[in-house]
Amino acid sequence: MGLITAPLRRPDLGFLRGLVGRVLELVTIVTSGVLLGTQYWNPNKRVIPVVVVLLVFGVAWRLSMSAAINVLVFVLPYPKGTVFGSTNLAFILMLFVIWLLRISLKMSPPARSSPINIPIFGLVLWYILSFYNVRNDFALERALQNFELFLACVLMYYMVISNVRTQRDLERLHVAQMITALGAFLVAAWEARHAGQVLIPGLLDFSGTTGHDFNTRDVRVGGSFRDYELLSEYCGLYFLLGAFLWLRSRSNTQRALLTAFVLFNVYTMFTTVTRGVFFALMIVIPFVLFTIRRRLNPVRFMTAAAAIIVLALSMNFLVARFTNSGDLFQRMGETRVVHGVVPEARAKPWANAWGRALVHPIIGQGPYYDEMPGYEFWWPHNVYLFVANIVGFPGLLFFLLILFGLFAMLRPVVDDLRHASYADAFLIVGRAQWLMFCLNEVKIDFLRNQNYTFQVWLMFSTWTAAYLVSRNEGVRAGFHTGAPLPEPQQREAA
Repeated sequence: MGLITAPLRRPDLGFLRGLVGRVLELVTIVTSGVLLGTQYWNPNKRVIPVVVVLLVFGVAWRLSMSAAINVLVFVLPYPKGTVFGSTNLAFILMLFVIWLLRISLKMSPPARSSPINIPIFGLVLWYILSFYNVRNDFALERALQNFELFLACVLMYYMVISNVRTQRDLERLHVAQMITALGAFLVAAWEARHAGQVLIPGLLDFSGTTGHDFNTRDVRVGGSFRDYELLSEYCGLYFLLGAFLWLRSRSNTQRALLTAFVLFNVYTMFTTVTRGVFFALMIVIPFVLFTIRRRLNPVRFMTAAAAIIVLALSMNFLVARFTNSGDLFQRMGETRVVHGVVPEARAKPWANAWGRALVHPIIGQGPYYDEMPGYEFWWPHNVYLFVANIVGFPGLLFFLLILFGLFAMLRPVVDDLRHASYADAFLIVGRAQWLMFCLNEVKIDFLRNQNYTFQVWLMFSTWTAAYLVSRNEGVRAGFHTGAPLPEPQQREAA
């Protein structure tokens, strides 16, 4: 008679994992509490940042990658310098490590390719080659910092396009960008009223913001970017996005909030007292209207056009008469050009930058825009000449290929800003943002500002992500073809 043995029960792995996870959480909480308590009574400037980084790492690990990227969007406008670079670099590297861990543990899908891989990698290569012409130790240190920043932007680009994979992810990214822009406008509004003062020591210092008559007139605000021309471009980009979201709003509350956002955006744009963005918008807005011409209602179009004109005149009057900023329309009336198209204020810097670019036309002078014997040390005030100076004309070619690749990706396949496919509808606005950026950068150079450079690459990644979403689950993939608008939007369209 054989012995009958009962089968051995396998341990409940789910229960064990949950138990281990809770024990680790308890140990982490106790350890963090002890460290924070000891640092409260006996602070050590080396320990506190480490504890903060560990806590941030833990929070980021618990979030989804798309949510973690949205958190990154919030902190990008407010970097703080460290011994190894800015805090933006630290956050990007931290998210990059988390992303690699998630991919290795199969918690996140693998990285995906971009249609503009070749020009991006070509530009990285030319950045490396350009170090050959860096002339001294000081320039080498600055060039390494700028190259480090550029690589961080490229890492951020690939993290965004790899983790913003759905229509919902794209919408949430836009919401994060809008909230971040609102914060930037609030900072700029404070700066306009408190020129020459410090909001947060070491982080938001506006002691360099000046005007006339004890900063009561002609103050031009730069916000967290410390640059009024780049802030004006930022306003223009998010004015287009705000108008797009306003058209797609599903409730009166959303519409009221977005109306307030757009008005605040326009107000901030006027306080920069910068002409270029308005000239760019004069070209871009008709471009958008031409794209959606079949959807336009003539009565509503004329009403909207009249409202825009009244808004511009009223906002300029408000800013010029009741704030510390100047009169934008007066500056526009004083604009003079030479050779028929070149603004007088840009003629000498452009000629100077062109001559400098021809000194090292193949690999450039290096990632740091340095002084050069025989030439004035002026910013080029033109991003294309700036790129030609630092990485030569082949590097400029790669940069232009990146822009042309983005233009091709942003080709809309629908002509309706309220289309059921959010990504496809956004491509119309994305191409308008691209056009505004390319036009405005003719008279300004984002590369001179290490803070704003992250915003440019964030925009590049948003445009690419929108194209990839459209390709995978939009009209290009056969979805949402001829789909009706959601019910609330049908009533509004009627």
